[in-house]
Amino acid sequence: MYWSFSGAMVSPVVAAFVISQASGWVADLADGRVEMVLGGPVSWSRLVWERLIALVVGVVVVTAVALGGLLVAGTAVGGTFDMAGLGRTAVERVLLGAALGAVAAILVAWLRRSAAMRMLAVVVVTSYVIG
Repeated sequence: MYWSFSGAMVSPVVAAFVISQASGWVADLADGRVEMVLGGPVSWSRLVWERLIALVVGVVVVTAVALGGLLVAGTAVGGTFDMAGLGRTAVERVLLGAALGAVAAILVAWLRRSAAMRMLAVVVVTSYVIG
């Protein structure tokens, strides 16, 4: 039960990672870096897809490190783990990060300013409280 609770605490870490990435996207828009990229042979949709792919790769790394640390620490103190359950937890966290990243990309593309971050925070908090 304790390991399950510890594994569930990876969700806020993934959400924080997605929010920090989306914040960078908003800063890129505000500072004009997006226009510089779009001035080359890059379309808006390609830029969004590349950012989403990079975000999902980052979420995979964050999830692997967090759950790997949990596995190492738990094993060191004599805990036992169900590897299938740990795998399901990892997949759920990656899907959560991908979904939040998609919502963040839509909000940033739609609002194009810091209001997107407030809307994303509302979505994250609401989904966490409802869940």
